[in-house]
Amino acid sequence: MDIYCGGIAVPLFNLAYPKSDDAIRPTELERLMNEFGGILAGRGIPGLLFLRAEQVDSGMGLQPMIRMPGMVAGELNPPKLKLEEADIREIADSQMAKDIARLNVEAHGMTAEDAEAMSCMELWRAPNHGFLLYVDGVAVAAGSAMFAEGVSYVGWMATRAEFRGRGYAEAILRHMDAFMRRKYGVAESVLHATEMGQPVYERLGFRAVDEWVGYLCVPAAIPQHTR
Repeated sequence: MDIYCGGIAVPLFNLAYPKSDDAIRPTELERLMNEFGGILAGRGIPGLLFLRAEQVDSGMGLQPMIRMPGMVAGELNPPKLKLEEADIREIADSQMAKDIARLNVEAHGMTAEDAEAMSCMELWRAPNHGFLLYVDGVAVAAGSAMFAEGVSYVGWMATRAEFRGRGYAEAILRHMDAFMRRKYGVAESVLHATEMGQPVYERLGFRAVDEWVGYLCVPAAIPQHTR
């Protein structure tokens, strides 16, 4: 497996991916989940084992916790409307780390405990870069870009409900795209989209190339799933 571990108690930040693109049978899925659970045991945190949907046997039985389209973009489409100059800053201190955690928790229906776990400056060391967009000095939108395997991996996208529809998510995406091209020379950005975010990404030129399913793994144990 390829493993990316943020080390915090939020499954989406502790991920594993099978190295093989072959079909995964139920016994192999169980083995992989046990193996990843054993790795997580030392930290006492949960994680998600991600597979391409096409790898999963239709008779698997185990239900994934999450389904997300995988999307990719090369050069972004030009903006249809002129974007106003935005106050976008890279995360540089603990208060900014708390702000990006709070925005994501509010936007994605997470818990106060999740916010506490995510308020960590260690998550924002290169090659992982977080950004906040400010209106009148208040952080109202967020995003992140991580340099991984030659591309920019986009995440942490969130906008406060009352500020949606103003182009702030697009502004952050374009800012991050330019930043990652300058700093790392990337030519592509990739992401896993939520239902809310997918139309924004498509407008900018992202296209869905596959679908991913994530199975919850808890430390040193296989969770109970609906069969």
